[in-house]
Amino acid sequence: VHGDLDSSMLTLKVLLLLSAAAAATASSASAVCGNRTVALEGLSGVVVSAASGPEYASAVLNWNASPLIEQQVACVVVFCQTPGDVAAAITWARANGVPLAVRSGRHSYEGFSLSSGLIIDLSLVNATVVLGADPESSSGASLVSVGAGARLVDVYLFAAAAGLVFPGGSCPTVGVGGFTLGGGFGLSSRLVGLAIDSLVSVEFVTAFGEIVVASATEEQELFWALRGGGNGNFGVATSFVFSLQPLPSENVTIVCWGSACRGQPARRSLAAAVPQIELNWANQTAEVKALVIGAWTEWVGSAPRTVTSELTVYHHSVAALALFWGTPEDAAALCAELAAAAGGATTATFSSVSYLDAMLNFAGCDTPAACAALAITVPSAASPLYWKAKSLYAMSPLHESALSVIGGYLNPAAQNCCTGFSGLILDSYGGAIADVAETATAFPHRRAAFHMQIMVYFASPAQAAGAETWALEFGNALAAELGPRRSYRNYPDTDLGPHVLC
Repeated sequence: VHGDLDSSMLTLKVLLLLSAAAAATASSASAVCGNRTVALEGLSGVVVSAASGPEYASAVLNWNASPLIEQQVACVVVFCQTPGDVAAAITWARANGVPLAVRSGRHSYEGFSLSSGLIIDLSLVNATVVLGADPESSSGASLVSVGAGARLVDVYLFAAAAGLVFPGGSCPTVGVGGFTLGGGFGLSSRLVGLAIDSLVSVEFVTAFGEIVVASATEEQELFWALRGGGNGNFGVATSFVFSLQPLPSENVTIVCWGSACRGQPARRSLAAAVPQIELNWANQTAEVKALVIGAWTEWVGSAPRTVTSELTVYHHSVAALALFWGTPEDAAALCAELAAAAGGATTATFSSVSYLDAMLNFAGCDTPAACAALAITVPSAASPLYWKAKSLYAMSPLHESALSVIGGYLNPAAQNCCTGFSGLILDSYGGAIADVAETATAFPHRRAAFHMQIMVYFASPAQAAGAETWALEFGNALAAELGPRRSYRNYPDTDLGPHVLC
């Protein structure tokens, strides 16, 4: 079982369990759901309702507090601990006519893990266990069981200790359940594929409360659908068995361009301690930004699968990060190609770090303990976050008119909708992602060159309308340059019409 979690994390989770359990017991309590009082009898796990005290206010919060989404408040939240708890919750909701939602990390962009009725919370279903060697693997992979409520940082800590690679993303508090069921793009995906490409089986509770296992040999159609189309559909996934590859090497090289190394406190401290590359583009006029973006979209198409890169376009600048499985010398040679194509770049030195340190850096943590502390945080009513996002895919490098659209929406003069971050984030695809046939799973973006995410954070609800307008107009204008609209399922967007490939 996961032995690397910080002890404070386990302690706080136990305290949550005890306090919530003392506050409400499913056998005798009731909750007001809509205009009805509903008995909680039949529910198991840790049951939290308005009668539970301070736990309730925290239990019903979502990470995105934006007024652009319906901030539904659940009448009951069940922190499940077993598949049986999930089955009981589904059965209770059906019997009482109560709507439900499922969450593993509370990160749904559009609040789809919120409900006015019941929330099935999987955060306590978080055990991570090595089951043994994968008998089907010729590369030394290990079978690892991961609870749907584990956070990505939990899995990074575990995988690094076991000498394994998990292709997760950079946000440490995202839940494994939602991340995986939508496909699961991460920082090692060009090397080892999406999370669903390592998936061997899924423990699953159906909409009728039946507990099944879906795999290549059992419930095959369900297994196909869960790999890319499973979040919010068909039932509730409670745990996953992954076949995780051994680390290709002990160290990887972090590559950063421009201000990317200094974007977060952890990155600042790591950048100060570890020499890394910096490619700085001075005098970032619209022409220079277009040159850099265009060069990057060409470069990632020919880059080896050992590198996964992210380019962020701000109003004033361009910056990027990359994770490279190889030596600093090889990374320097590879990035020299981009520097030459982009023009005006200056390079610093390279240095390698451990896989765990690299993942902590991308997650914004200085130490495993700091990341473990992040993994138990919940949204705060005192410090709410507000954001809106748009998701698009490009099947080829960006042409001049697409670059012109980006320059029109991301320049100093256009930065007037919001006081928070706004920009465009590009993630490189290809490599192992494209090795899998498009029809082999429910993930339809295998042939994409890269993904683009328009992201805007705003400081207060008063800025919501301006943020929405800017993101919507930018997204529509850029989409018109890209062909048929495609969107990453893990970045849902209620503005999309019915004819979008997700």
